[in-house]
Amino acid sequence: GHVVSGYSMVSTGNEDALLISTDSSGNILWSKTYGGISTERAYTVQPSADGGYILGGFTGSFGSSPYDLYLIKTNNTGYSGCNENSSALSTFPAPFTATTPSPAVASGISSGNPSVVTGSGCLISTPCIATGTIDVQAKEFLLYPNPTSSSIKLIAEAGNYFLSIKNTLGETVLIKSVTEKEFSVDVKDFPSGIYFVSITDQKKNMVVKKFVKM
Repeated sequence: GHVVSGYSMVSTGNEDALLISTDSSGNILWSKTYGGISTERAYTVQPSADGGYILGGFTGSFGSSPYDLYLIKTNNTGYSGCNENSSALSTFPAPFTATTPSPAVASGISSGNPSVVTGSGCLISTPCIATGTIDVQAKEFLLYPNPTSSSIKLIAEAGNYFLSIKNTLGETVLIKSVTEKEFSVDVKDFPSGIYFVSITDQKKNMVVKKFVKM
């Protein structure tokens, strides 16, 4: 089968993060949306070791800024236990990009009118726990080339910052203290996928960007 992530336009005019599961012919088995009163989008999905899925994107409903990082963990049927809807789709997302091993992963846009399944809030006993937010200010450093197969170069407004790279599972793959304004990172041995680069300055200001390792 295949798994698709993206976002869905809801009846309020906002967008919710979207997860779709299909069979090998592209027929929809189930679809879920996740979000609150504002806009949420999912830009990546990866299978987890327990047979479920992990979605990554941004949220405007939860956190202190309109573009806080949003991480959703589900079981194998898309159930997360928090801020979840079932979605009746009227348009289908973009073409699939196959991966090995399956499931295939893709992203796109769809529209629908979801009916609430678990509600727009969480009980304290649910696994939906706020772990912090990141205010993304992408203009504060440059990252290129993107995508890349060998290395990335970072150009910051100033030196003396803390560099961290994480994969879509939240695992830290690199931590380094950097003193130069321009710095290169060798990523040729990184597995193919999506990574999040964060730099933190001396005042604890954090900036995050994403790159694709081919």
